[in-house]
Amino acid sequence: MPFARWRRLCTTSNSSRSRSAIITELVADTLRCEHRAAEPLAGLVHRKTLGNPFFAIQFITALREEHLLVFDAHKGIWTWIWIAFKPGLHEQCC
Repeated sequence: MPFARWRRLCTTSNSSRSRSAIITELVADTLRCEHRAAEPLAGLVHRKTLGNPFFAIQFITALREEHLLVFDAHKGIWTWIWIAFKPGLHEQCC
């Protein structure tokens, strides 16, 4: 997602949107997937960052650096591994 879009989402005051909805949009845009597919990971990001979009960016980056969020080039989708959070669970986005 272009930085300008992240910045606009993070700084725009919009009382009709919850922080959870903003985090879901950030995750979906970052992973280039539907909002519904991003919701499980967005929920985790929201819980871990208390809905702070700036911390969400850092958390998503940390997941990627720790190889808990990886791009499957063969399938063309992002996947995440819940093992660090809930043993035995594996999710895919898109």
